[in-house]
Amino acid sequence: MDSTAGPLRKYLESFLGAVRSKDGKALAMLISLEPYYTEKRASVPIPTEHVLRQRGISFQDIFSPLIHTNESGYYEVIVEHLNAAAIVGNKGASYIDAYTHQSQCLLAYLRDVYSGETRWCLPFFFQLIHDLRILAQRADAVLSSQGRKADKLEDAVRVLNKCFSPTFSDKNDLLNSKRWGVLQVVNSLFRAYFKLNTVRLCKNLIKSLSTLWQVMDIEKFQRDQVVTYKFFIGRIAILEGEFDKAVENLDYAFLHCPISRPLPSRPSSSSAMVKSKRNKQLILMYLIPINVMFGTLPTTALLMKYNLPQFDKLLKAVKMGDLRSFNEAVAEQEDFFIQKGLYLTIEQLKMVVYRNLFKRVVTAMESNKIPFSAFIVAFKWLGVEVDNDEMECILANLIYDGYIKGYIGHGAKAVVLKKDSPFPPLKEIGFKKN
Repeated sequence: MDSTAGPLRKYLESFLGAVRSKDGKALAMLISLEPYYTEKRASVPIPTEHVLRQRGISFQDIFSPLIHTNESGYYEVIVEHLNAAAIVGNKGASYIDAYTHQSQCLLAYLRDVYSGETRWCLPFFFQLIHDLRILAQRADAVLSSQGRKADKLEDAVRVLNKCFSPTFSDKNDLLNSKRWGVLQVVNSLFRAYFKLNTVRLCKNLIKSLSTLWQVMDIEKFQRDQVVTYKFFIGRIAILEGEFDKAVENLDYAFLHCPISRPLPSRPSSSSAMVKSKRNKQLILMYLIPINVMFGTLPTTALLMKYNLPQFDKLLKAVKMGDLRSFNEAVAEQEDFFIQKGLYLTIEQLKMVVYRNLFKRVVTAMESNKIPFSAFIVAFKWLGVEVDNDEMECILANLIYDGYIKGYIGHGAKAVVLKKDSPFPPLKEIGFKKN
């Protein structure tokens, strides 16, 4: 009998022990593929089912005790997992083939086991979902590099959607309900939808969850899951122009971001603080420009703490109403803003720049009736050429959006400002726009 059979039988014993004791965290560690697709390779190489057959052995020979037990539903789950692990654990791994096995592993679990389980299984379930998405993304990277259609993440979405219904509709009592796993499924789908640029599909999930919040308190879910959910809700709100909703959710995500809550397969380590800082940095990337719309600028210390130099020049330009520096900052960081899906949001800050520039001009003029020419001179001094018609258009938009209180004197080619508070606080404008 091949020397590999012994370790595999020991693995089976550990697996069955975790199932029978309903130890979801231990089971998650046994099913995790992370040790195989990171540098922490398994100490004992796992052969695929095909390789074992060439040696005169089969998985069925090794796992025959499982087939004749109450846990027989796990047979295909284990076989597909070990096939995926064997592939990923070797150098030059085929992530495409590994993804196929992982997909079959999760589907087998849904078909043969999941419906009969309760809340204890969720850490195991979460690990299967996590590995599916990671392998799909890695497989797509390989496919793209080969000039082939990258469609594994799309396929993963199909599988993840099959995870949603039995989790969302679980009939167990609330304490033991698998509904406590619904946010993990939703967050995985959110990640995939954003990656695939199909964010519109998030709306269906949000609508479904609105009924769940009537019977379950979101604050009772795992904090890291709630933070991730709020982060994505905030990003979706930005795309839909609901900036007050974006601030509310992103603010929550930043303030409640845990130090780090690793998957059960990943023990705590000194990297937890680094991961937490990286998560907060990601949240701030989207929170900062929205806060600026509401008149709140971050401190230089905050930008330094979370390593966000991309915003430094931009925010100084916004504060000073320096249109030239603002345009330069946007151009310099264009690739970064586009990559993060922030470019259109950053462009909207130009109205705040105009508002702050015009406020400086009005302060210097000490009058509530300012000719277009005064603003045109300010623009020219900043290297931006505009004519009377363009300036009238900018001022009309500022008045319409509430950044300036007043009216345009078309004949005099001037703007007449309200004597009291012609420049309302940005926070007030932001909420009115929403």
